[in-house]
Amino acid sequence: MSAQEKFGWGLIGTGRHAERFVAPAMGASKTSRLAAVFSRDRIRGREFATKHGCPSAYDSLDELLDDQGVDAVFVCSPNHVHKEQVIRAAAAGKHVLCEKPLAITSADCLAMIHACRNAGVRLAVGFHLRHNPLHTAVREIVSRGTLGEIVFAEVQYMHVIGGGLSRISAPWRRDAKIAGGGSFLSTGTHALDLLRFVLKREATRVSAMADEEWQKSGMERLIQTSLLFQGNLIAHLSAGPMKYPQNDLVLCGSSGSLRCTGSIGNHGGGMLELVSDQGKETTQFDPCDVYERELDGFVAGLHGGDDISASGHDGYEVARVSDAVYESLQKRATIDLSSAAT
Repeated sequence: MSAQEKFGWGLIGTGRHAERFVAPAMGASKTSRLAAVFSRDRIRGREFATKHGCPSAYDSLDELLDDQGVDAVFVCSPNHVHKEQVIRAAAAGKHVLCEKPLAITSADCLAMIHACRNAGVRLAVGFHLRHNPLHTAVREIVSRGTLGEIVFAEVQYMHVIGGGLSRISAPWRRDAKIAGGGSFLSTGTHALDLLRFVLKREATRVSAMADEEWQKSGMERLIQTSLLFQGNLIAHLSAGPMKYPQNDLVLCGSSGSLRCTGSIGNHGGGMLELVSDQGKETTQFDPCDVYERELDGFVAGLHGGDDISASGHDGYEVARVSDAVYESLQKRATIDLSSAAT
């Protein structure tokens, strides 16, 4: 496939995540290419485009959306502008892949979903953990009933840091009005969606507890969330900065249990240990570019192929739980989730 035949992406945002993961994935993909970038900083945008072999750089979002070489946009901007940018992209007839969280509130997610639906364009969310083959294998194990009736799940997605507990990140991530929240909206949402993905269930009740940073700034650093999923399945989720995190996924059922190590992060791969009535089995998965797989899955989905990308609905369901997490922190109470749907 020539460069001209590849699916053209417009990248909205040229920050650290786009620099380290998204743009390189577009360069490596067999189905996708980086066609244009948008940055409010014109010099930054041009430097980014040159580095990644991109032909066009804009400091106007309208100009990027008018670019006929752009088939879809990948939104990698700060959380608080996701809603506006996704709705504008939909109005321009562009398909959208938006980094998590889809929006700061579930109400904003609904507005984005409806805008894309009305415009006839596809909306997906960047939950990259779904694109690790190890996690796909876990989903299949659960579906086959190998573990029996699952009664407990635990997942941890911590930021790996150097010394101390002060995480180095973009300044906007420490501004509640821009980020919308702290560690839960950062990696906690990934962990939550991973549970939803492998279990094929939704949370019905939420109780959250955060460290002292929540009381000081309203931006939690370490957070522990207890959830009740459909079928009375109890789950625990942890997020925040940690020097030596475990970042494991554990599922326990009536006929077996499994533990995934080294699979929760940006590089795929990991170890899957399964203990069931059939004995003990350990499988090693090689690292892979989960972002490249995410892009290829999106393109395949548009052409009617297999697609495991998270939809706008998935982004909304995660946002509903996120709303409840912060309500729980504010009220120091357990929050029941309604069954509202898109």
